[in-house]
Amino acid sequence: EVPADKPIQGLGSIIDTLTTFQKVLQTLPKGHVGQLHSDVSTLLDYFKVWMTYMRCTPKEPANGKSLDTFIQKNATHHVTFGYMALDRLKQFMQKLIVN
Repeated sequence: EVPADKPIQGLGSIIDTLTTFQKVLQTLPKGHVGQLHSDVSTLLDYFKVWMTYMRCTPKEPANGKSLDTFIQKNATHHVTFGYMALDRLKQFMQKLIVN
């Protein structure tokens, strides 16, 4: 449910993916991910403003309920879940830089 190899298909896709990561980061124990959550939130806001400026149509979130279920099922494994999410976020950010 946390996108790793999901292709980037424009601003809507970027916003959808960053929103997913933001939601996941909110569920992790605060501590060291606080700054990362803030940075993802800032980047998400930047892309939302850019999307508005470019007059793009917002995209419906792709995985709302399934993501909530996935997060709930993995709540007791927050360390493993956190490492997986951070690795996938890193992969996405690298892909975003390349694109």
